[in-house]
Amino acid sequence: MNGLLIKDPIHWRPTWSSEIGQRLEIKDSTQGLFVFDPKLSRDEILEALKDIPAESFSLIELEEVAQKDCEFTADSGLCYRRTPN
Repeated sequence: MNGLLIKDPIHWRPTWSSEIGQRLEIKDSTQGLFVFDPKLSRDEILEALKDIPAESFSLIELEEVAQKDCEFTADSGLCYRRTPN
């Protein structure tokens, strides 16, 4: 599944978070990370993000993992890590 990692929280606009929530189905989130529903393609996500400067975020591939392998703990308590490229 895809996730959006905010690169620079200081320059991130709260309205962008709101727009993402309105345009895309969010499976999970935590500070600085949105985890998108797995049914959304990378192209669908990028189309919805076209008004947000690309240097403000990274679109990353994530997988749900056990706590011992956790890179990101979402607000739901689920653990995720970047998938190897």
